[in-house]
Amino acid sequence: MEKLIELVKKHKELRPLMEIQDVYKLLYQSILGLGHLLENHQRAKKYLYDELDNLFDNNFEELLIEDISIKDNMVRINLRPFYEKKLSTELLFNAMLYTEKKNTATLNNLISIWNLFIDLVEKGDIDFNINELKDFNKKIIEMNYPIMHHSDIYNKNYKPAYRVIYRDVFQELFD
Repeated sequence: MEKLIELVKKHKELRPLMEIQDVYKLLYQSILGLGHLLENHQRAKKYLYDELDNLFDNNFEELLIEDISIKDNMVRINLRPFYEKKLSTELLFNAMLYTEKKNTATLNNLISIWNLFIDLVEKGDIDFNINELKDFNKKIIEMNYPIMHHSDIYNKNYKPAYRVIYRDVFQELFD
């Protein structure tokens, strides 16, 4: 419970305009990774190369590795610092594929962590509007907990560009 509070608060401090939808995406990725991006490997690889070729400045400093998991196992690799360090795109793509293959988490794991987040907001441990959260929760239940994009305000202000992989996979390939 404390780790979830710490995780969400840390991300909210980094990106104060973060909305409920962005927390959902954070938790979704922390459990289920980027599987939605990897359904077609060739397209995913092309998308990664294209995104690296067209990065826009986001006006704030990003760490290369950003924790997104309460278990400290899943991370976001921010593409701007990745590109600046001239790291191997091919290795990053391989890390994405290996993470997808290695990940055994299920939708039930996501639902558990999401319900814990709702409880923490209801108790006041995490500051989000509970009525907005309940409305959002109804929507995602009806849609069977889909992957979602970041909110418009998040995209506009932070221009996210990252890939989600296991920390140990990244360290093994890039250390």
